[in-house]
Amino acid sequence: GTGTRRVFVFGDMTGLGAVEGDRPREVAALARELGVPEIYPVGERAAAACQDIPPIPGDRLAKHVARRLRGERDAVVLVKGSHDVGLDALVEDLLQASSAST
Repeated sequence: GTGTRRVFVFGDMTGLGAVEGDRPREVAALARELGVPEIYPVGERAAAACQDIPPIPGDRLAKHVARRLRGERDAVVLVKGSHDVGLDALVEDLLQASSAST
C-alpha cells in the first residue's frame, strides 16, 4: 500500500531449465520497475542481475534488514529464491528479530 516500506531479498533461482539464465535479470528489472527501493541479492546470479547493488553476506543480511526495518509498522519483505540458497534461515532470523522488537 501507499507508504508501505518494501524490501526484496532476491536469491538465486535454480532448476528453471532454459530460462534460468534470463530470469534473474527479469525479476530484478521488474522489482525496479515496481519501485522497490531496497533490493538485496543473494547468490551469484542474483548479484549479477543487480550489478549496482553490492551483496551483503548471508550471515549478516538478516541483521542488516532487521536493523533497516526497526520501528517500521507497515514494512513488507518479499523473499524469493530457491531453497538451496538458504533463504529459509534468513526468514526465520527476520521473524525472530521482528518478534523481539515488538
